[in-house]
Amino acid sequence: ASVVSAEVSVEVFFAVFVQEVSAPAAKKADIITANAFVVFFINFASFGFYFKCIFCFTTGILHSS
Repeated sequence: ASVVSAEVSVEVFFAVFVQEVSAPAAKKADIITANAFVVFFINFASFGFYFKCIFCFTTGILHSS
C-alpha cells in the first residue's frame, strides 16, 4: 500500500508541477489548493490504514497476553 500511495503522490506532484508552470497566475491558486487537498487525502488515507493495522496489532498482543 505504501508503494502505491508513494507512486501516486509522485505522479500527483509532477502533474501539479506541470500545471503550475503552464497555468496562468489566477488559476495557480485554485490548482495548488485542489492538489494540496488531493495529496493530503492520499497521505491521510494511507496513514489511517497503517494506524489501523498498528492499533489492531497492538491490541491483539495486549488481549492475547
